[in-house]
Amino acid sequence: QEIAARNPKIAKYFETATLRAVTLDLNKKEAMINKITFDGKDYKLNVAATAPMRDDLVELFKRQ
Repeated sequence: QEIAARNPKIAKYFETATLRAVTLDLNKKEAMINKITFDGKDYKLNVAATAPMRDDLVELFKRQ
């Protein structure tokens, strides 16, 4: 948000770009693929898909 606030060209790009982010819910053992939207001021994550995580990967991320 700070970068977009300082540079209108970047803000405009973020408003029209197709951006995705992966988030993890280790308690539910799920990974979520999120669509990122930017309205010129705030970012929002909207879950596009979820996938179960293997137990060994959950333990690996918990150690980090």
